[in-house]
Parts: sequence; C-alpha cells; structure tokens
Amino acid sequence: MPVTTVSIFNVPERTSAQFAILFESPGWEKVRLLTMGKPQVGVVDLDSSDPDRVWKEYRKRYPEVPSVILSTRPQEREGALWLTKPVSPAALKSAIARARKGFAPAPQPAHTVVSRPREDVATRAATTALDAEIEDRCCGDAPDIDPRNADDVARATYCIQGHFQALLSHCCALVIRDGKSRAIEGLPGPFVVHRNGIETTIRPNVLRSVCLIALREDIVHLRELVGTAPAPATPLQPLAPVLWQVALWSARGRLSRDIALDVPVRIRHWPVFTRWTETPNAMRITALLVGAPHTPLDAALALGVPHRHLFPLLSAAQAVGLLESLPGHASTPRIREERRSGGDRRGETGAREGERRESTDRRGILRRILGRLAGR
Repeated sequence: MPVTTVSIFNVPERTSAQFAILFESPGWEKVRLLTMGKPQVGVVDLDSSDPDRVWKEYRKRYPEVPSVILSTRPQEREGALWLTKPVSPAALKSAIARARKGFAPAPQPAHTVVSRPREDVATRAATTALDAEIEDRCCGDAPDIDPRNADDVARATYCIQGHFQALLSHCCALVIRDGKSRAIEGLPGPFVVHRNGIETTIRPNVLRSVCLIALREDIVHLRELVGTAPAPATPLQPLAPVLWQVALWSARGRLSRDIALDVPVRIRHWPVFTRWTETPNAMRITALLVGAPHTPLDAALALGVPHRHLFPLLSAAQAVGLLESLPGHASTPRIREERRSGGDRRGETGAREGERRESTDRRGILRRILGRLAGR
C-alpha cells in the first residue's frame, strides 16, 4: 500500500507533537503526518464538551475525508470509524489503514475497534515512551557541565559551521532576502527551499542523521533555481518549524557556540509549540526567559533543569531568531565567582569566545533575516 497522508484535528499541542514522533518511528513508514493540504485520512479527537460543534468544524475543514474518531464515549459519525481511548499504536495504525481502504470489513464492528489486551498501552505509558524518544533525539543523556572545566564546555557546545544547520540557515536567509528558490544538492534526496516553505521527500530519520555529520563543500552545495521554480511535487513544510527541528537535532543536548554561557539571554516571545517540537521542560524554560533575561547557566540553576534540556532549546530559539543576547546586563555573583575561580583553565573557552565575537558581524545580517521567521 502506498504512503497514507494523515491530518489530526482538535488534539492538545503535546499530543500533536507525540503523533509527529509516532509517525516517524520504525514501522510507520507507510503513514505521513500532513500539516497542509487535503489528507487521505483524518484523525479527530471528539472528547469535548461539544463534540457536535467540533465535528462540524472538522467536516468544514476536511469534507468527505475518511476519518478516525478518538473518544472515550461511543461516536457514530458518517464516514468515520471510532476508536475508544486509550488507543494503542497498533490499533491506531490498523484504523488508519481501514479508513484508507474505505472501512473494509473487520472481525469487530467498526465502532468498537480496539487492540487486543496484550497490545493495549495506557495513555500515560504511550506519552512517556514518546517523550523519551524526543528527549533521546534532541537532548541526549550527557550530564551537567562544570563551566570552569574547558573539556566540559567543549563537550557541551557545538559549532554549526560546516554542518547542515548552517547551510540551511544561510539558504533560508538568501531565499527570504531575494525571493529566489534554491536547492540544497548532495543530500540523500531532493531538498528545495522556497520563500513560502521547504519541499523535500527526505525522511526525518535520514535528515536527522545528516544534521549530525560534517558536510563536504564539494558534495553538498546550494544551487539557485533559474526562472520560475516548478510547482512543488510535495506539500511544503513551513520554514521556521524545519529550522527549529534541525537545530534541535544538531544540538542534541548541546549549546551553540554563538551563545555565551555567562551572558544573559532572553526569548523574545513564545515559540509555536503547536507546530514546533516541544522538548522536555520547554514550557518552564520559555516562561522564565520570556519574563526576564538569565545566563544559560543561571536559568538551568533557577529551574533545576538539566543542561541537556536547556541548551538545545536555546540553540533552536537562536536558529529562528527568537533568542536575544544582552551582554550589557551584569552577570550574577555566582557566575562572576566562577569566572574568577576558573582562571587559566578556561583558556580554550576564551579562544572559542574570541572566535564567536569575530563571527558576529558576519552573521548579523543573517540573524536579522531569520528574525522574520519568529512570527511565522
């Protein structure tokens, strides 16, 4: 069976992120989450105080699309199949396949499609499993660092230059500036950046692997599309969510070296967590840094969160122009004391800080252009 495109409707932002992770996991290669356009199957949650209203809104958006309803109460709707909660991944996959085929007969009535007892997974257990996958892919498992230890700092920071994140950011900035679409060639599949989105058929797991390796300039490069770009063959993915995700994959628990450990930063406004991956403790970190600037180290200390949760979020916020550094703000007494006691052991860190300052002017225009993405 070919790939089935699926859209989800009326689910909380956390559940939406979990669906995205589930559809990217092994065994789900024949299912793809669709964020734009008409899907082949719709999944709608009708656990609402007014399910009739939700269904009406859903049908207005997706008329005549074969559907799967999620609800703890029986739901009889035309052109839809009901799954009772909690729903196991196996039951959901089976229901999507049946909906795509036009509700072919099954051993059980359509309104009681459930998994076998041995397949049942409690909602909390499923949520935990998906959260763990996000944490592994975006945050890793490294321990907190000692900022006075140069080896610790080197381990917990990364330079985007020479990697896919830098090339993608540069490409997006060029496209936004002049409106000309560009292809990133040399990747495991087509990847074209248009002004209104990204066109690619590269699977997320493959793209994640690309983010973790250094790229050879003689193999991976940009090509400007001459004339009018052809109509996209696949639905476009918005620029900001892709940049955000690529930064999380590239960081994997680390901090971009363009962000100083002891300079206060703030997040300009809330990320769009309904469409962008929400990493562990993202809400708490964002709430703190939208409210007042903190150094990365002090933010982690104030919240009691692991560095591996904080660092990639800051790296992703910077990638979409949401992070603002405030070097004029005084460092806290704790950081000043650490700098004094660290002394000569931070020589390597100081050298990298000089490299960061040297690249600031070169990246200034790029950051201003990427800042436009924050509102998208």
